[in-house]
Amino acid sequence: MKTLAQELLAHEVKTVCEQKAHLRRAMQARREALSETERADSSRAICRRLSELPMFAARRGETLGVVAVYLATPDEANVDEFASALLARGVPVAAPVLAPKKSEPVFRRLRSLSAVYPGQFGIRYPRALAASASSPESDVRDAVEIEDIAVILVAGLAFDRSGARLGRGGGWYDRVLSHIKERGVPAIGVCFKCQLVPDVPCEPHDQRVSVIVTEVQTIGLTGTDKKQVAARLPRH
Repeated sequence: MKTLAQELLAHEVKTVCEQKAHLRRAMQARREALSETERADSSRAICRRLSELPMFAARRGETLGVVAVYLATPDEANVDEFASALLARGVPVAAPVLAPKKSEPVFRRLRSLSAVYPGQFGIRYPRALAASASSPESDVRDAVEIEDIAVILVAGLAFDRSGARLGRGGGWYDRVLSHIKERGVPAIGVCFKCQLVPDVPCEPHDQRVSVIVTEVQTIGLTGTDKKQVAARLPRH
């Protein structure tokens, strides 16, 4: 028989889950209500803001880390322009691959925005170095270890100003962020301004981002984050 405390905890978790489900529906509808022009214009503004972050300033030095980006679905803030700019500078870039038989997060080097293929849930994945059209996942030489990531961009359905994030519910990015937070790797949440909410309901396993970038503002960058990332990026 459950104790009163256990019953109260179960009720609280259920309530948070219900709140998340409601917020997911509302945020998905809000994002889908944006026109293609609004999404494109806002995405370009977001890419400009990302490029202006001090951690990505061009300096001289060696490449000591990888920038992990996401490859947006049609209704997400698109950061392809920013990723292309990093690649043009010689910055190593990686993107997620959702491997069906693996529970651990997997990243792969992104060589070009044209070297991608459609995967699960309409998400684009980087094509492996020696992969063919019929077997885009045949090569593991482009795999990127989480320990090599210097900074990560994270999409979401909603964020609040404390860095709390609402994802799609699979917990994939929560596992990634739990891996990197002990190393102080900055996580940049990226979203449209309409996806900022007063409060995101959270559970103990939910991870926060350290910076949020929208088309109109940047929230939460600390001096410590700047120094940690600047030391890992290539400088020209």
